[in-house]
Amino acid sequence: MFTEHPTLLNAAWDWGNGDFETALGAAGHVGNKEIANYLISFGARTDIFVLTMLGETDIVKPCSKHTLLFCSQKVLMDLHYSTTRKKEEKMRKNF
Repeated sequence: MFTEHPTLLNAAWDWGNGDFETALGAAGHVGNKEIANYLISFGARTDIFVLTMLGETDIVKPCSKHTLLFCSQKVLMDLHYSTTRKKEEKMRKNF
């Protein structure tokens, strides 16, 4: 579905009063790691809340120590993907 309609991946629903939620945000709210990782594998934009739910504390802790103003979404995404790539490379070496 995401290959046919890639804009759905980061589409957000407005629950009202500026409360927007993406599919990844919804997965994060209910703690569904399987769906969150599935969406991320297609390139869904992560945020500090989803990264926390996924246990990516190495990414989140530095941001919590300093103002979040300096931890842009792109920085968090880059850190997450570099961490994910390192884990994948380590798994490949073990097989």
